[in-house]
Amino acid sequence: MSRLKITHLSFYRQRHVVSFIILIVILLLLLGIAGLYVPGGLSLSEQQSVVNASAIQWGTVLGKYPEQMANLPYHLLQRSSTELFGVSTLSIKLPSLLLGFASILALYQVLCMWFKRNVALITSLVATACGQFLLLAQLGTPRITYIFLSISVLLCASMLTQSSRFRSMWFIITAVVAAIAMYTPLSWYFIIALTVIGLVHPHSRFIIFRVEKWALLVGVLLFAVVFTPLGLAIAKSSEVIQSFISANNLIVTPSLNHLQNILAQYIGFVDSTNSEIIAPAYGLGIMLLVFLGLYRLFSAKYTVKSYIITTWLILLLPALFLFSMSSTLTFVPIMLLVAFAFDYLFRYWYRMFPLNPYARIAGLIPLTVLIAVLSASNITRFVYGYHYSSDAAATFTRDLPLLDSTLAMNKNSVVTLHLDPSVRSFYAYYLKSRNITNVAVTNEMPQKTVVNNNIVYISDQVYPAYVSKLDRIVVSDTVSDAGRFYVYKNIVK
Repeated sequence: MSRLKITHLSFYRQRHVVSFIILIVILLLLLGIAGLYVPGGLSLSEQQSVVNASAIQWGTVLGKYPEQMANLPYHLLQRSSTELFGVSTLSIKLPSLLLGFASILALYQVLCMWFKRNVALITSLVATACGQFLLLAQLGTPRITYIFLSISVLLCASMLTQSSRFRSMWFIITAVVAAIAMYTPLSWYFIIALTVIGLVHPHSRFIIFRVEKWALLVGVLLFAVVFTPLGLAIAKSSEVIQSFISANNLIVTPSLNHLQNILAQYIGFVDSTNSEIIAPAYGLGIMLLVFLGLYRLFSAKYTVKSYIITTWLILLLPALFLFSMSSTLTFVPIMLLVAFAFDYLFRYWYRMFPLNPYARIAGLIPLTVLIAVLSASNITRFVYGYHYSSDAAATFTRDLPLLDSTLAMNKNSVVTLHLDPSVRSFYAYYLKSRNITNVAVTNEMPQKTVVNNNIVYISDQVYPAYVSKLDRIVVSDTVSDAGRFYVYKNIVK
């Protein structure tokens, strides 16, 4: 009777499929929690993104409106979502949630081609549980597109180098995705880095020159076609190229305080700061793995992947100290360095016990504990930070569902909605998308005149002249100024 080997078990043969399904389930669960419950509201940047998306016109694709070119692909997605489902918290965040889901899948595929599948799975789980990713994946702003497009271009380029049969097809796809990425500010740094690698590294240059000439021509033409609206906008306004390079986040005069804020995003573990993004953006465990990954990166400096990350980091180094959104720029390279670290740990352990299966299995125990602690601490920090940190929680308001319920109680009356100018455009688009016709929007405070309707407005105080007509105050439990909407009845002079 032969001994049963673990490799003969069906579960062992299907371990990669099972692990990938587990990754998908965890990803969907965490994105659902982040999109619906944590932080559970909208920030001013998300409202402004919706306003920018609503202003897009057909002439934009012809380069007629240079000011609308920045983040055009994301704004088109967000415009489609809000037009299809109406303006709501979920419809605003839906494009980011979908792009976040696709980003992790693309990252997993890239890591499978660069490393072993166990390294790809572990790194993808760590990336999924990272608070920085969960925040950007639920944030209804274009910031997630930098992560999605950079990893998508990297995936297409990796497929180009590893697929000999469909090399021409992947070159064309890479050119199109790279052209789309050019519409995202600061993506230019990664595109430049990848182009430099393709022309400098011998292996990648050999692969590119092996692509058939017709595919090279088609790829260049499609890149030009997709890039044409942006090129026309740049020709009309020289400020477009400047905004794409700096994304309007350029720090003109860096100071010591600014340098401390930048470093706090990565190593500020003692005195954390709270805003729309809680700093530090990455936990201590992830940063330790990053340093280990850097060591492994420099020890394997002649491979294509080491060239890509090294050149990428070199080009990003000035951006880290000049732009306020540096933590978004570094997410993908940091996760790649984490993969380098895990790959090094696996290789080092297996090299110590090349023929001892018990030692190999025993090594999985501390690694499992490490992954569990990293994931649990990152998720806990994300959830608690945006629930109990006063600054972070107040950044995301839940005014939209509060207004929904308030208007529902007055659906049979004519309502005047008085708003601050900073949010007037957003709520005007909200009413238009919901086809709400019984509400008039103004940014002026009510006057003492005869009014035979309900007046609802956002305010931080109760107007003494109208106290006798105050019907109710709609409050929120997530901000310091709990009163969000003040409803008055029939103000009479």
